Amino acid sequence: MNIFLQMKGSKEKVLYLLRNYPSLRDSDTKLLATYWHNELNRNSKNISGFEVLEKMANGELTKSESIRRVRQKIQEENPELRGELWSKRQILKEEIQQNIFKL
Repeated sequence: MNIFLQMKGSKEKVLYLLRNYPSLRDSDTKLLATYWHNELNRNSKNISGFEVLEKMANGELTKSESIRRVRQKIQEENPELRGELWSKRQILKEEIQQNIFKL
């Protein structure tokens, strides 16, 4: 059985994905696609786009906003699970703040 499906909550699932797939740390889109792919029990190759949308509409897939919020909280609490873009954004943030204070 798929280890992902054995996990109970969204937090445990997102934590697993972030730890095992570093490329997902910087992209919510990739994280969502991987999460839902696993949630569909890897049968997503045999499912149409319409069926995926139907499952989303019927609440059969975890909501994207829930996954994003869990990812955000995990990365806040676990700096080692932040992506490469996080550091770049922090540097940019400080530069912008300094420029604002100069005005």
